[in-house]
Amino acid sequence: MRVVAPRAALAGLAGLAVVLAATAGCGGGGKGGDAKGGGPETPMVVGNLPPLTQAQLEQAVVGPKDLKGWRTGTVQGRGGDGTEIPPTIPDVAKMPRISPAACEPLYDMTMMLSRQQYHGVVEQQLTPADDGSDSSDGSDSSGGADGADGGMMSLKSYTGPDAARLMADLRTSLRTCTSFKSLEEGESWGSPKRLADPKAGDEALSYHLVQTVPSVDKNGDDDGGPAVDALFTFVVVRSGSTVLAAYSVPGAGKDYPEFPMDVITAQVTKLAAVH
Repeated sequence: MRVVAPRAALAGLAGLAVVLAATAGCGGGGKGGDAKGGGPETPMVVGNLPPLTQAQLEQAVVGPKDLKGWRTGTVQGRGGDGTEIPPTIPDVAKMPRISPAACEPLYDMTMMLSRQQYHGVVEQQLTPADDGSDSSDGSDSSGGADGADGGMMSLKSYTGPDAARLMADLRTSLRTCTSFKSLEEGESWGSPKRLADPKAGDEALSYHLVQTVPSVDKNGDDDGGPAVDALFTFVVVRSGSTVLAAYSVPGAGKDYPEFPMDVITAQVTKLAAVH
């Protein structure tokens, strides 16, 4: 059997299939909402902030030198490890729709996307440093700075109003969506649960989501076994007109992994300096 992380099933759009395992360790609690899904559903009033350029995003992204006990791997853009992979920025208006419509914001965020058009992107994979050379605190492969195993994270630049709308749409989706099928065959998502809002950026939210995938053999073929549940924690933060999205390495069983909050804090701090 295997568990797969969120992946794009959209022809011509950027996506990544990541096979990962369990983790632990984040934080929460803060303004604007509560673990029961409180907080405003209308966008915050945000001035007509322009989107950061691709160069500005790349200046703002964190890398191993900014993070104790962590290694980053570039997926799109020029990441914190210095690797550059030309980004793909699709026309989001052409993305396929899913049903029910109330679940679209949650589905899009499984791929760190939204229905608002973005203008620049840097995506990175986050993993624990495997030796002391990349970690000032001597962390090793047993976990990152707080014992977690990382995940995926992205920075995307929007206009100010679009970034605020993205956050509002996610809040509404968390209130109104219960489950949905992915465009990937046999894959579905459910059990969304909003957590206490992290204290980060101009507004932030965090939530749990369960991905259910077919049981497959080593060749990727359905082996007739019971479906597999993968547990995720998502963190989404707006800082000005830029949105930081992250999801944890998937967990199994009853324990939800959480994205390391020290990484979120470091990224938001560096991003604020560019804004």
